[in-house]
Amino acid sequence: MTKRTKKIIVIGALIYFVLTTYMVLAAIKEELRPGLKFDVDNGIYMFLGVQPFGFADDGFITSMMPLLLIPVFSSFYIIFIKNNNGITNIIQRIGYKKYLQTSVLHVFSFASVFALGVQLYEIVLINWFYSPFAFTSNSLVVSQRPHFTSNSLIHLIAYLITSSVGWGIFAVLIFAIGLFIKKNAIYLISGAVVGLALMLFFALFPINSITVFVANITTIFNLIAPGQVSIHSQFPPLGLPLTWIIIAIIYASVSFLLIKLWYKKQLRGA
Repeated sequence: MTKRTKKIIVIGALIYFVLTTYMVLAAIKEELRPGLKFDVDNGIYMFLGVQPFGFADDGFITSMMPLLLIPVFSSFYIIFIKNNNGITNIIQRIGYKKYLQTSVLHVFSFASVFALGVQLYEIVLINWFYSPFAFTSNSLVVSQRPHFTSNSLIHLIAYLITSSVGWGIFAVLIFAIGLFIKKNAIYLISGAVVGLALMLFFALFPINSITVFVANITTIFNLIAPGQVSIHSQFPPLGLPLTWIIIAIIYASVSFLLIKLWYKKQLRGA
């Protein structure tokens, strides 16, 4: 990776954190009332509120911005090299299989760590400017939404892990799609386009028990922000932990199949 590329990524990440800071502080200002009393649920309430699809979701910073930028941060350089014939020298040295394995590991790791870093930063901001985090074994805030457990500490830890891994899986999916995209400008917006399409897809179908079940195990909501959305105001029929595992397997499998298809296409010289 060139110094210029690293500089662009660092600047982009800094802008991302600045916008995240603005969003979190704006949400805190909105909720910070004179005489606010300490409650064990204050911290977790605000944290879940500033996550994608939470009460502070403005439609861009908390939802669309991550969909647009996290896949780009993690994989644009790799796709850029592919689209500008820089891949030939790499393939001659290490081969297609090693190239794909290294790329997937890089994309997944970068996206997961970046997403986790943002979430931990949000926790620090909330702890400093809103309310110190405290935890309870039976959180009212957590129990009112789809949850891993009503224990707020365990739910928070489970959310941090599954959400960050979910972002890594989504970034790999966008990378897999990007292997077939030859225009860098189109790839730049592919994360937002694919993410938005996955959000809106089930709006095309009538709501019934079958579509609610299928939506829960396929929608991007439950991959990158598990528990943040109740589809048709219903909890996931299989429970949130199993639902997340299934949807993670589905997205990872689709990514694997796309990468395998591109790999075979290259071997055929197509």
